[in-house]
Amino acid sequence: KPLGDEDFSIYSEVLGLELQVNQGKLEFFDPKLGKKLLNFQELDMAYQEAEQALQQTEQALQKAISHLLGLGLSVEQIAEALSLSVEDINHRLQE
Repeated sequence: KPLGDEDFSIYSEVLGLELQVNQGKLEFFDPKLGKKLLNFQELDMAYQEAEQALQQTEQALQKAISHLLGLGLSVEQIAEALSLSVEDINHRLQE
């Protein structure tokens, strides 16, 4: 089906996806999800962003553990406050 002047779309029953050409680029669209599938570059960027967010979360958690220890809380209290296991807190303290 036409999308624009040079853009078009065709449904693949084998893939269960719409193959779309938008601005000269081939894209895959999942009509069941109502979303365009990410291409390699978009997937790599999303992975890098998620990795960065994970690192920031880990740093914040380390900082919170150190701060709570400095306030005199026990490892057990910190684990309870942060909804983590005592083993997880001890592991993070050894890093």
